[in-house]
Amino acid sequence: MAECQAKALDKEKEKDKRFRIHNCLMNKYELPPLPYSYDALEPHIDAKTMEIHYTKHHQTYTNNLNASLEKCPQDVQNKDIIEILSDIGSVPSDLKSAINFNGGGFDNHRIFWNNLTPNGGGEPQGSIAEAINSSFGSFSAFKEKFTASTVGIQGSGWGWLVFDPKSSKVDYKSMPNQTSPRTENLIPLLGLMFGNMLIISNIRIKDPTMSMLGGI
Repeated sequence: MAECQAKALDKEKEKDKRFRIHNCLMNKYELPPLPYSYDALEPHIDAKTMEIHYTKHHQTYTNNLNASLEKCPQDVQNKDIIEILSDIGSVPSDLKSAINFNGGGFDNHRIFWNNLTPNGGGEPQGSIAEAINSSFGSFSAFKEKFTASTVGIQGSGWGWLVFDPKSSKVDYKSMPNQTSPRTENLIPLLGLMFGNMLIISNIRIKDPTMSMLGGI
């Protein structure tokens, strides 16, 4: 009896050891810092919307990504999120949806914040301008395509300017919810989310008592 208990205790110790090693090696993602203040993009995006979307929405994706990765095999954990999304098929089937959604949400927003700038605007220059002109004919035609296609997204999703390594060209790509273009071996360059952020922002402005901060 004592021998059996000792063996059981040894197994639990080994399990705990593996657990600690497993979690010690896992990449833990943190909310990346905003490159500007919450009010820097006013009047286009008000400070409160920025604060809510960054500290609540993006933080939730970050937390849930870490929680999902804790359940993944170590070979998945040790990869960067870009590599994971680019090889989403390597994620266990029961965790693929969570990693796709939360990993995509984490990476999409990381790109989105850095696409925005208080002193931006105007037409692009250099190689990106040449790439856009080559694919769309002109920057004006690109804007029309991007706007019309992104506004046409049903529900929530993203419109993207992407680079396709196969064709070595840029293109437009819409993606549902938080699914990243990386899952289709495309490199996201410029993204715009469409749907819930603007809807919640308008509701909050019309009725500040609305308690919907977690549902952006």
